[in-house]
Amino acid sequence: MCCILRNMDVAQTIFIWFPLVFMAVLVLALGKWPPKSTNMSYGYRTKRSQSSVKAWDYAQKRCFELMTTWTTWMVAWIAWVWVFEDADRGILI
Repeated sequence: MCCILRNMDVAQTIFIWFPLVFMAVLVLALGKWPPKSTNMSYGYRTKRSQSSVKAWDYAQKRCFELMTTWTTWMVAWIAWVWVFEDADRGILI
């Protein structure tokens, strides 16, 4: 256990893992409950995406794809930082 945690304290652990957990939950939630129609509470909301139903559907699909890709990269980055790098440097980047 000590070699996994190395010199990381609780704050560093939270600062490294919280963004990943937040994004993963967000991606899973948007995948399970995507916005069905234009609304002002959630989804990719811009004037252009709300201009038509076709634009809304495309924007939601594309936003979900981008969020999934970025979350995948976050998983890879955080795993790398957790195992090989210094936590302070990983948090900063």
